[in-house]
Parts: sequence; C-alpha cells; structure tokens
Amino acid sequence: SVPNYYQIIKEPMDYNTLKQKSHVSLTAFLLDLHKIFANCLLFNQPDSLICDQARRLKKVAIKEAKRLFPGDKQLIKSVLAIDDAAVVRSAPQPSRIIAIPAPAPAPVVQQQKSDRELMAMILDRLLSHKNAYWFNAPIDPDALGIP
Repeated sequence: SVPNYYQIIKEPMDYNTLKQKSHVSLTAFLLDLHKIFANCLLFNQPDSLICDQARRLKKVAIKEAKRLFPGDKQLIKSVLAIDDAAVVRSAPQPSRIIAIPAPAPAPVVQQQKSDRELMAMILDRLLSHKNAYWFNAPIDPDALGIP
C-alpha cells in the first residue's frame, strides 16, 4: 500500500456511505459506485489481492446493473467501464431524474420496483458478496497503520 491515503484519494467512497446517500439518478449512483473501485485501484498495488477483489466486484456491479436497468446498458458501460486507474473527480448533471412512480391501477399482480429500489438491490448484492469486506466502511488510516 501507498502512504498518505487522503492525499491520494480526494473523494473516498465505500458501500455504507453509498447506502446512506439518496441518489437522484442512476448516473450519480453509478459514479459513486465507480469511485469505490477506482479509489482502490488507484491507492493499492495493481497486482494486490484487494485490487483483484475490486475488479471482481466491479464485474458483479456491471452485471447486476445491466440486469436491473436493461434500458441503461450504454450508461452503465460508459460509467462503470471507465479505465480502472481513472478516478471520477466530479459527478456530471444527472442524465435521468427519478420520478415518483404513479399509483398502479388495481388489481396489480406485481408492482414494478422504483429506480431507488433497484439501486438498493445492486448495493445489497455487492454488500453480500464474499469479497465485500474491505469496501464496506470508510478507510481509517490510523487503524490500518497508514501514515
């Protein structure tokens, strides 16, 4: 690992912080998700175990996002498939605002999930992944002995 974490990583992100945020668009959610992986790959040695875990989780994120947002495959690819070493510095304006769903006509057999519910499902899938441990909470350099 490289010393001086917060001098290198200007916009830290982790799953729990991501879960607490109220994203207004899929784009904003994906950009924050990308920060988790990009920060890891930027800070750690490319051939380290944690970078391997980040790459595996990124693949899971892409797969889940494409499954749950099939109409947004190009957006997902353009955000999450960004070069591994690139860290997203600022979020662009949302490309899609989440609308409050209209009441479903009765009777409804199955109600469609909102974008926020679908984003939560992606995050829950990542949180439950066997490689998620290092990405669940903010980095504490003191606890990890990082100067």
